[in-house]
Amino acid sequence: MRSLVPLSWPARPPGERRGPGRSVFAWAYLVCFVGTELVYTGLNPHAQARLIEWASTDVANLAREPAGPLVLSALVTPGTSWSGRC
Repeated sequence: MRSLVPLSWPARPPGERRGPGRSVFAWAYLVCFVGTELVYTGLNPHAQARLIEWASTDVANLAREPAGPLVLSALVTPGTSWSGRC
């Protein structure tokens, strides 16, 4: 039976970008995500709840302000704590 995985990977074409420059969007998202989480963990619980409420993508909130909550909801992760406190 033949394997579907090639035995050796083809050589990289000349001029193909390597490293972080190849996935600029992913690196930019990671930097924004980490920055947002650092700010979020520095807030008191009441301010965290207000931020989560504002970033909610429910219909009533999106009718008032569509762009901000859509962007921020991709960056804020309620219920997780990177700093060890909830």
